[in-house]
Amino acid sequence: MSNPRRHHYCPESFLAWFTTGLTRDGTLWVFDRTKHQIRKSIPKNEGHQRDFYRVDVNDGSDPFFLEKQFSDIEGGAKHAIDFILKEKRLPDVKSMEFLLSFAGLLAVRTPSYRKKMAGVYEELAKKVMEVACADEKMFEATKNRLIDEGHDLAELTYEDTKEFVEKDDYTVGTPQNQHLVTMLKSAATITECLYQRNWIIAVAVGGEYICSDNPIGLDWSKKPTTWRSPGFGLSGTEVTIPISKGIALIGIFETPPYTTATLDRAGVANLNNKSIQRAERYIYGSNDDFIWRNEKGDVVNAKEYFFTHGHLLPAAEYPKK
Repeated sequence: MSNPRRHHYCPESFLAWFTTGLTRDGTLWVFDRTKHQIRKSIPKNEGHQRDFYRVDVNDGSDPFFLEKQFSDIEGGAKHAIDFILKEKRLPDVKSMEFLLSFAGLLAVRTPSYRKKMAGVYEELAKKVMEVACADEKMFEATKNRLIDEGHDLAELTYEDTKEFVEKDDYTVGTPQNQHLVTMLKSAATITECLYQRNWIIAVAVGGEYICSDNPIGLDWSKKPTTWRSPGFGLSGTEVTIPISKGIALIGIFETPPYTTATLDRAGVANLNNKSIQRAERYIYGSNDDFIWRNEKGDVVNAKEYFFTHGHLLPAAEYPKK
């Protein structure tokens, strides 16, 4: 088996459900929010980065084992999604475990999540640097400890280091393996929270769902009395997972009044808004258009979206203001 180098944070099998024919070879329309472009593609060519999950090893073990394990989980999730699309009901417990494990990974295996965590690590590292340079005694103690650990810092002075830290003209990188450890720990925590939720199948009857390069949605279903970010383990929140252009899953902690619902045009547009809002760059769909709701609450199309958020089409084709 060859080593996979093109690591999909949006797996091919997942993106296939948003193509024209619901297959890996089907046409996938890609809306690029950065370049304000639209293009045709196929799942294989989207949602990936080279060696994104490659493990840095020096013991001769397989650096691609993580990507290969992801493929096993994706296979189990695909069977679960196949069942839901065909039967319009949830599969057995074992299949749901695969699907929710897959969803837990989808929530954290994206470039946007890695960028977020890199920012957290950098902020923490800079705080440590500030503490280490708080006074010369603290600096020398830290320096000596690092020298004892084998670092060549004999020429480093307190004055130069303090000036460097105060200028704040530097960045702090995060090692690849640290990103992967954080991803796996976060995925395990999120997956456990997903297991505890009750799931509703939302069938689109008034349009088609889209997805994005950040596929898992987390929002408040009941607005908190004070502002705070939603969390996967907090009540009053809902997780939305479009699993195909025709079906999405909605997970809540409360007992739902039904297990299957149909969403009309407005409902589909509302759920599409969630996909748009969490997209870092790419939106994916089965055709060259999608519906969403603008600030007035009107259900409008992709042309309207890019008219208000950046040019996509020739000016003559834009809707009238």
